[in-house]
Amino acid sequence: MDQRLNLTKLKIKAKSLAEEARIIRREESRFSGWQRASLNEHRRSVVRDAARATYLAIALIKGVPYRVLEATCELNYRMLYIDPKVLAMVQKYHDRTFTKEQLTEWFKGSTNFQVGNGNRSQLKPVLQDQLNVADLCV
Repeated sequence: MDQRLNLTKLKIKAKSLAEEARIIRREESRFSGWQRASLNEHRRSVVRDAARATYLAIALIKGVPYRVLEATCELNYRMLYIDPKVLAMVQKYHDRTFTKEQLTEWFKGSTNFQVGNGNRSQLKPVLQDQLNVADLCV
């Protein structure tokens, strides 16, 4: 598969999610009570999480270290809600054989995702010191 095309698809997805959040924010003003709260919750949980996962997947595919993207994070939330979405996107748009263990290594910051031969991906160490996930999250 053409990697540039798939990366472009992910960028389009990110832009669509950003626009969806703007549209929902505008529509919230037309409602009140539980309806407004429902729209707000959808924007702040579903759309925001999908956008964050999309940006992380794009960065991973480009080889950007996780530490550059997010200085702090809430580890349990990310592992429960964001990580599975990032893994699914990387497997769909880049490498079907990409594993949860490789994703965990990328989040730790001890490795950098690089394209190997063909559609196969490899993780190649770029940092000398081994980082702990707790160092990256508050």
